[in-house]
Amino acid sequence: MHTRTEPTLGGETSSRAPGSLEAFDRMLTTFDEAFARFGASRAMRFLTSRSFTQRHYAAALREFYFYTRDNPQLQASLTLHLRGSQRTAVKRLLAHAIAEVGHDQMALDDLRTLGEDVRSVESGGPLPSTIPMIAFPVWQLTQGNPIGYLGHVFFLEFMPTRGGRSYLQALASAGIPSAACSFISEHAAVDVQHNQLMRQHVADLVLSEADLDACVQAIRTSAHLYAHMLEGAFASVTGEL
Repeated sequence: MHTRTEPTLGGETSSRAPGSLEAFDRMLTTFDEAFARFGASRAMRFLTSRSFTQRHYAAALREFYFYTRDNPQLQASLTLHLRGSQRTAVKRLLAHAIAEVGHDQMALDDLRTLGEDVRSVESGGPLPSTIPMIAFPVWQLTQGNPIGYLGHVFFLEFMPTRGGRSYLQALASAGIPSAACSFISEHAAVDVQHNQLMRQHVADLVLSEADLDACVQAIRTSAHLYAHMLEGAFASVTGEL
């Protein structure tokens, strides 16, 4: 660990900056804790129950479409807030953002495979339980510490690589064809590379304790909101979970 004075996004300085390994390890520990709570949520317990059906999966895919369609633009907008040495991450962050393009279409493709009419999805809107998941990263980037957005991405990238295989097994047990699971399969595979990128993102962007605290809080918040989104999607099928 080293000590240095770095400008923060608020214009103040911090006399102590976390080392990159310290910051990443704390974020990973926070993710482990948040992921355990996420796995114990009503939504994830329902996913592995005998009550889970293709209709519930289709409801989740609709919400995946809504929360992912603006992710590339949001991630790219983070670069507007970078200062000083943080700017070395601009090219990498933009490439990462471009890699997110089309994930919303994967959700629609999976819905088509299930026989759903995707036109009604594209012309509709998200459930109330999904709106916080969409709104939180916007708030973090515009009203909170923008570097905290990295914590939001951290959860979204590490969650499918940690649990993707078990999620796919649960879907198979529910009779969901593998051809309709491209969204989850893609994230479970591609996000392994993004997890590796995250170490460098953290090293380049998390320059103060305030930055690290914001990322930690964003990981916890994202886990909570993701579970809430799924609970709302599943409940929309039968009226209750």
